[in-house]
Amino acid sequence: MSVTSISQTTSTTTFRHDADAHLGRNVYVHALLIVCAYAIVVLWFHTPLWWPGETKRALGGDVSTAYWQDTLFVVESLRRGELPLWNPFERGGYPFFADPQASLYTPLAWCSWLVGLATGSNSIALQEFRQLATPVLAATGLHLFLRTRGLSHGACALAGSVLALGAFARQTITMATYWPWAYLGFSLATFEQVLAAPGLANARRLALALILLGTSGYPPTIFYALLFIVPYTSIRMVQARNTSIPRWTFAASCVALLACLVVFAPMVEHVPLTDRADRDLGYVLSDAVKFEDLTSLLDPNAAGKRQFNGVLVLGCAALGLVARARDASVIVIALVGMFGFVLATGSSTPVLPWLAEHVPGFDLFRVASRYAILLQTSLALLAAFGLDHLLRWFRLQRALPIDRRKFIPRWSSSFAAAIVGLQLIDLHRLTADGTYVPVPDPYAGRELANSLGTHRVYNEWSLGPRPGSRLSIRDWRGRGQDPMAFARYQDVEAAIAQFPERVAHFEVQHVLTGSRNHMPTPRIRRPDQTARFQRIRNHVYRVESFAPAVYWTEEIVEADTRGSLWVYVGSDPGTIAVIERDVPQKRSEPRHEPSSGHVLARANNRLSLEVVARSHGMVVINEVFYAGWSAHVDGEPSELLQVNYLLRGVEVGPGRHVIELRFQPRLWLVTFPMFVLVVVLLVMPGTWLKMKA
Repeated sequence: MSVTSISQTTSTTTFRHDADAHLGRNVYVHALLIVCAYAIVVLWFHTPLWWPGETKRALGGDVSTAYWQDTLFVVESLRRGELPLWNPFERGGYPFFADPQASLYTPLAWCSWLVGLATGSNSIALQEFRQLATPVLAATGLHLFLRTRGLSHGACALAGSVLALGAFARQTITMATYWPWAYLGFSLATFEQVLAAPGLANARRLALALILLGTSGYPPTIFYALLFIVPYTSIRMVQARNTSIPRWTFAASCVALLACLVVFAPMVEHVPLTDRADRDLGYVLSDAVKFEDLTSLLDPNAAGKRQFNGVLVLGCAALGLVARARDASVIVIALVGMFGFVLATGSSTPVLPWLAEHVPGFDLFRVASRYAILLQTSLALLAAFGLDHLLRWFRLQRALPIDRRKFIPRWSSSFAAAIVGLQLIDLHRLTADGTYVPVPDPYAGRELANSLGTHRVYNEWSLGPRPGSRLSIRDWRGRGQDPMAFARYQDVEAAIAQFPERVAHFEVQHVLTGSRNHMPTPRIRRPDQTARFQRIRNHVYRVESFAPAVYWTEEIVEADTRGSLWVYVGSDPGTIAVIERDVPQKRSEPRHEPSSGHVLARANNRLSLEVVARSHGMVVINEVFYAGWSAHVDGEPSELLQVNYLLRGVEVGPGRHVIELRFQPRLWLVTFPMFVLVVVLLVMPGTWLKMKA
């Protein structure tokens, strides 16, 4: 080869590299502009959150009563140099790492934590950032997916507006329900990349998108997303007729599943310990949509479960379905939407009851109306195809004189912008009740909490919702109705509601009854009539003779599972240890009085205790038992037992003992390194996402 040829080849290669780099920069610039556009629109629809003056509000619902407190617990744990694996501040302690809604492995949560750590803020804005970023990402992902299908920006924006501001997004802005939907579009977009160019690089991107979806924090919506992804990707692979595509897709899915075990494996282990283990068909079919709720597609103020996404969307969706009637993937999108609405109607049709009885997955989740997200996403996509077809028709028509045809692209873009603008105005007619509340003070109740000592409190909202996680105080209640709460804890709560004085068994020193404005259905309704309660100030009662944090006893009682709770709470607080046996055989006769120990050190995942035993007996630790905890007595490993129905116990001999408890869940120690390894290997070799923009 001549020197000239080599020089020309080198110049051509250099030019291509420069062109590719320039294209890559344009892709990222366009993607950033898309994100900013959706962010502006979402903020416009939620002006009470940021508008200065008396109108400034905060997101209500689960944001202010549950998720914000989770964020604060993680931030405070990290400030103390601790991992947020076990939350000791609610319900006697619970495995925080096993709660999927804690979202320990999603970048949006990491951003909130980093802001909190960097600024020292405990504001509810830390959680609001995540709630508002979710519809922005959902719209952006759907926009990019439709771009991979060759649709115009105007058509993509119409679909994105539905996903960011439609009925489902507006109604769930205060919930975790929408979190996984942020990554649906990215999953579909990266699959389209695999479809266009099967290979390792695109399979990596698909795996990363699926990991984001699977670790996003709300298992029901992850399941709904799979109901959309699986049919769509299946028909697209059939259309492609390329045998390598299923292999790369399957490989990416397996890798993603391997990483997502960090969420799914602890959850599978934890669910049997909750009331969800005994769910029935009524649980699955609860809170369904009615067929007459379809009228809300036209009227945003119609009664019932609202499905409104804008009137223009309906017309464009009908046009898209007719125009793309020969495209099997579009037909599948329409069928998935109709299937979702049928599921959302619950028992109105036999479909969901039959699936819940015979198909795994459909029996796991409550609130049937949430399947309607499939209908709303389907309408958004069909509307995009319809508007794009209309814009293409304008561009291809030949009615105008030649000298005026150059204005067609500009006119069609203006038409698309007008359609999207009218759509946004139409969506403003939709309102969601209970979205906003007064901005909460993160330190509200701290003065009262600090005055109550270091023992547990039983708070019925006098300190606000979930003060344990918010203020790092030990509250026996917290989010007691959490679906992931231990079933045994719920049994104890039922016993306390029947006999309030039994809170004394769980190291509760003060009961804070609040008022009916705070707690419409309090557990303890007549505290003044409870003999063990002494009123010390308004709504604050001191519990007399409550059980200590740790005590030794020689009196060990055997009982069956059903009777062990009532044997325990029927005794004097801090006196006995009840062990469960299928066939109770004995009850020890104590020769010595029980003795209290004391806590040497307390942290999230570690507890150090000291106790003096007068003879062989049981040390009862007033913390909830869980398999991830291990015990060392005087430096030697010892078996940790479940005693007193849901507490921890260790057998010891006579003498002074130092007991160390550590929380090291085996599943997490295996799955977390696997998650980190998979993500690092996927991210390191290449860039995240390059697609047509």
